[in-house]
Amino acid sequence: MGCKGVLVVEDDADIGETIVELLRDEGYHVMWTHNGKEALDLLQQLERPCIVLLDLMMPVMDGITFLHERQKNVTLATIPVVAMSSVADKATMVEARLRKPFNIGELLAVVQEYCGPP
Repeated sequence: MGCKGVLVVEDDADIGETIVELLRDEGYHVMWTHNGKEALDLLQQLERPCIVLLDLMMPVMDGITFLHERQKNVTLATIPVVAMSSVADKATMVEARLRKPFNIGELLAVVQEYCGPP
């Protein structure tokens, strides 16, 4: 697959830092934003990530609004998104869901599925 870029969209600092550190230790290039608006802005500026790990409950722009806005852009709409939330089953327009709290193995498996091995 070749792509190792992962965008984490998570407003909880402890969760975000843990995910970023874990994925970087595994060899992935990780970017982190704190809400959907920051994520959309960043996606307009950077090389396409292989996956977006998206929290659903965030301030400024929540994950559901991010998904709707993403669909309006033909390029962004093709980036796989994995919802990470205690209410992940409510997300539509996503390729997969991780119900919080998830374990490290689940996270690594879903990232590897879309990004390939580190």
